[in-house]
Amino acid sequence: MPREDWIAGHTKEPGRLNVRKTLKRYRRDPMVPLFVVLGERPYGYQIMESEGSRYAEAYEFYYLSLDRFLPELSLAMRYDKQVRLKAEWQVPYTDHQRRLADRYNAIKRYLLYDLVNCLIHARILMDRIAALSRHFLKGGQLPSFTSFNAHKKFFTAGRFIAGHEEYGRVIAEETDWFDVPLKLVRDKYLIHASPQHHRVFGFSSSDLNLVIMKPTGDDPKKPLRQVQCIITSIPVLAEQVHAFQVWFCNYAVNALTDGAVPEAYALWESDPEECLRRLGPFRPPEPDMSL
Repeated sequence: MPREDWIAGHTKEPGRLNVRKTLKRYRRDPMVPLFVVLGERPYGYQIMESEGSRYAEAYEFYYLSLDRFLPELSLAMRYDKQVRLKAEWQVPYTDHQRRLADRYNAIKRYLLYDLVNCLIHARILMDRIAALSRHFLKGGQLPSFTSFNAHKKFFTAGRFIAGHEEYGRVIAEETDWFDVPLKLVRDKYLIHASPQHHRVFGFSSSDLNLVIMKPTGDDPKKPLRQVQCIITSIPVLAEQVHAFQVWFCNYAVNALTDGAVPEAYALWESDPEECLRRLGPFRPPEPDMSL
């Protein structure tokens, strides 16, 4: 059986995770250069909500879900490697292992809850990003601006918007991670009524994964004899979402400025002052997602 027939989703390990550096990178919203070009101030108190403020809120909630889960993941991985076997074999802990076990026991019941929150808020964030494309996608027949799923279906059906062929290609061909695992797991196995399946939430060599095992065989008496495994890794998903945001921001800024500010996000990361100077007079405060 080909590998793709029995395993889907995040099939590669994320590697070692530096939680502090990763969260610091995610804290700086990738869309700020776009809002500077649009002249919007979506962060903080709003008299009237807008697409920008709804995006900003969605990103804040998404970041906060990562800010909870990623440190818990790091702690859980350290417990699994340093303490779990001692607990199973009832071997005395060292002082360090005792402190680690106490910290892990305090958060272990929240791990799956926080993973699910990451999926829910990632899905909402993608819908809010689709809404921002309204600022540069113009023409007769346009995609949905309320649902990223419907937005993507417009382009996968072979439709295109003049002048934005590359945008349509990327949405159609380079966002498979949105379909599986994000949309599939969130919609069919967490939110709505789900088909028969077995769920595993456990450790791999460098991650804590949610695995959906979906029966694919013909024998109802032995549903797990033949299955497809759908793997969800939050660190991998977060990198995919972040890379998409960076690409989307650069595309949008270049579309709105006729390429006057190439690689806007890269400049925002390396030299925010220079980025704001090039983009115009509006100088929003850097959003603080740490609350």
